[in-house]
Amino acid sequence: MLRKINENEFEKYIDFAYDLALDLSKSAFPIYTDGVKDKTYFYEVAKRGIERAHHEILLFEKDGVVEGWIHYYYLEEDKYIGVNTILIRNGYADALEELFAYWKNRFKGYSWNMYLPDENQEALFFMRERGYADQGQEYVNVLLFDNYIVQQDSKKVISVGKDNFELFCSVHSQFETDMYWTSGRIEKHMEDWEIFAYVKDEKCLGAVYYNGKGEKDLEIFGIDVIDSCEKNVVIEKLLISCLNHAKRSGAKSMYFFNEDAFTQELVVKVGFDCKTVAHYFLEEL
Repeated sequence: MLRKINENEFEKYIDFAYDLALDLSKSAFPIYTDGVKDKTYFYEVAKRGIERAHHEILLFEKDGVVEGWIHYYYLEEDKYIGVNTILIRNGYADALEELFAYWKNRFKGYSWNMYLPDENQEALFFMRERGYADQGQEYVNVLLFDNYIVQQDSKKVISVGKDNFELFCSVHSQFETDMYWTSGRIEKHMEDWEIFAYVKDEKCLGAVYYNGKGEKDLEIFGIDVIDSCEKNVVIEKLLISCLNHAKRSGAKSMYFFNEDAFTQELVVKVGFDCKTVAHYFLEEL
């Protein structure tokens, strides 16, 4: 059974929920085993569930015992449901079945998406059994800069700004077919982006880019590389320059959701730690 939490129960179950968040087999994304998000952050996000409009925390009960905590928000204008936490100790499949039925009844016309870690096999089995297609799997990589030693920058990797943006555009335009952040949109918000290009013989062979310039916790948005015999070198040198710059700028962490197995070997080589593999699901209600 799902029921809305009350304010007194929030304090009663917040530690229970956080303990579940430290177990990937009991969780959905975002994850709290990454070394980036701590208990204080978990508490701050969870408080939104009882303090903000369009947020809701549901408790999942089974045989009269609270077995789970579900926190989500909804955007009326966008007809979208976003997941903050789905944490279930026992009966993950039952909780998802009830949650999806509840959403279908309450939020007709909305859409939702979620990521599930590879360790949560009960949830993944449920999704397959109910016909939800796994839209894609991504390696979830995290680098903590306290553990990162700056490496040698390549002279072929340069920073991209407005004056040489065409270098980035020449590569990125080949990969942006279904992407929101096209070259045009990125150019309009250059103050928010860090972009590095690998240039050889005046031609850009690849680029790496992340949003959140100057922030402490960052995420690589993408690596675009033209196929060539140098592809592995291009990727490695781009990543190193990106990480070097972020560390020098005072960043604390870098996330990278990566779909490509070839690239993944290089991602680990330069210092990222793969925390799990994420499976992506979505539905229109």
